[in-house]
Amino acid sequence: MPKPKVKKSAVRPSNKMECWVILKRFMVGRDGRTFNKTLDPKKLGIFGNNCECVLLKPIGFEDIESKLHKFMYSGPDEFANDMRFLFSYGFMYPQWD
Repeated sequence: MPKPKVKKSAVRPSNKMECWVILKRFMVGRDGRTFNKTLDPKKLGIFGNNCECVLLKPIGFEDIESKLHKFMYSGPDEFANDMRFLFSYGFMYPQWD
């Protein structure tokens, strides 16, 4: 018997505002421009043409902002997980100028 789908409740407006403020601080920060667009190693050509990297969830600040505006997060924990994922993925890149 299939499980009934549980409808996620949207993040509360006060939590959404707090998440949005945190996101904007990162976006306008010194190194924020690096993460504003979706990070995709194949598009950026960082690892060359023979890149076999598979990113399950390419993400950037714009994607996170879009999810906030569309109330796609059920709580601040999901927002925090996306932010952590973005930064941990960003640290896998080699440094460039």
